[in-house]
Amino acid sequence: MKKTGCLLMCGILLTAFLLLTPGLLYAFPGSGGGTAGNPYLITNWEELDAIRNYPSAHFQLNAHLDQSTSDYASFAGPAANGGSGWNPINNFSGRLTGQSPTEDELYTITDLVINRSGSDNVGLFGTISDNGTVTNITLVNLSINGRNSVGGLAGRNSGEIRNSSVTGTVEGNDQVGGLVGLNEAGTIDDSFS
Repeated sequence: MKKTGCLLMCGILLTAFLLLTPGLLYAFPGSGGGTAGNPYLITNWEELDAIRNYPSAHFQLNAHLDQSTSDYASFAGPAANGGSGWNPINNFSGRLTGQSPTEDELYTITDLVINRSGSDNVGLFGTISDNGTVTNITLVNLSINGRNSVGGLAGRNSGEIRNSSVTGTVEGNDQVGGLVGLNEAGTIDDSFS
């Protein structure tokens, strides 16, 4: 009886550990290591979506993303996620840059669609946490609809946003902004919508 109880408890603890450590369950679909010196490289929508599984890692856009990029219809188009479009990434505490370190090129994210009129914290990122940093990200021709705390780049920001911009349509009921819906003691520099 004691052996069975111990095995059961070990199984429960292992399952909980795996569920609370997303990087162990999901392999990043692209290249890179997620560190400052070797960030995960994002070249398509699936890789952008995978940020949610590694919210404290380092990422770098390595291509322009738009409706002609692979997996647009599945992740960011108007029919994605049952007609709700992009699923906002929450609790981002990592680093994302849109600038290639070797080419001085700024990559853009174009044609992002979010239709979640009953949801709060809506944007490319639902929430950027205290330690999250987003730099040199340009969102173009987006269409976003949420309820409260709705922004193009982030619904809520407590982190740092630099040299970023948004163009398109952002709609909601309360705490709505082109770049950020609600900035909660976060830093926003040289950014606009």
